[in-house]
Amino acid sequence: MTTITEDELVASFEAQFELHRGRSDYFYSDCGGRLSLDWQNVYEKLLDCFDPSQREQLENQVNSLFSQPGTHRIMDQGCGHAMSLNETTLRFAREHPNQHFEGYGLSTSIEDIWIGSKAEFNSLTSEEFDLLEKHGIRALKLLTAPENTAFFGIEKDLHTALRNFPYNLDLVFSDNTYFHLVVPWMAAKHTAERLTRGGIALFRTIFQNRIIDTSTEPILEAELVKHLQDNNPGYEILTSSPRYGRLVLAIIKQKDSPFITNQHIGWKHNDSGRYLKTVYSEHLQKGMIAIDDF
Repeated sequence: MTTITEDELVASFEAQFELHRGRSDYFYSDCGGRLSLDWQNVYEKLLDCFDPSQREQLENQVNSLFSQPGTHRIMDQGCGHAMSLNETTLRFAREHPNQHFEGYGLSTSIEDIWIGSKAEFNSLTSEEFDLLEKHGIRALKLLTAPENTAFFGIEKDLHTALRNFPYNLDLVFSDNTYFHLVVPWMAAKHTAERLTRGGIALFRTIFQNRIIDTSTEPILEAELVKHLQDNNPGYEILTSSPRYGRLVLAIIKQKDSPFITNQHIGWKHNDSGRYLKTVYSEHLQKGMIAIDDF
């Protein structure tokens, strides 16, 4: 492993994102909705991967949170055409009509978010204009949306999108996105810390990026989850049943505290060149960037 600079790490994020910008195939092509026979809502799809008792716990937690007065924010990280985001946000808005719900779709192609249309500059409220100017969050106008809902699109790299996100989030879900990320656990850390207390994040394919220890031995999924839970008493961490395919990770935020990964990024070299590698260690690794400090 060799030294990496912060500029090199950020450049790798930007290069990966630009490679896929404007292409909805980078994320789950959430197309068709209920009109398509093989379509499945991503949020429901991820819940289906958990054992019945775990699913009941997650659903009860979400319903309890959404029953509280105020504005509730839902994000699909890699929303494709955003059919799942649309359906999920509208569902909870109907079930809790006295609360306000906002849906945020993060994608490499805002043009492929099939929720209303991008709001014209002259129709933006002052808050919506600030969101666009400061954070790249674009208001989407859906004429048929209930009054207690609002939708927004974000065309931005997920590694950094949550670092300066202006709000806390109540529910976050992601299907295939984390498989494509350069440093998926950095994105997961920022997401977990952005959750409201009681909020839930669901990630699939996050375990596809193999992590090694300081002896270069791979860390198994169960071992990594145990490390994460031991290091993060302010969060509850669940994993789906392996009989349902790729593991889905659920993070429930129980109190405001940093999400500790103890992961470090550096360059690894082979005959073809160099690539980024993630090392788990409870101690600072010389020449590497600690995810928890980035």
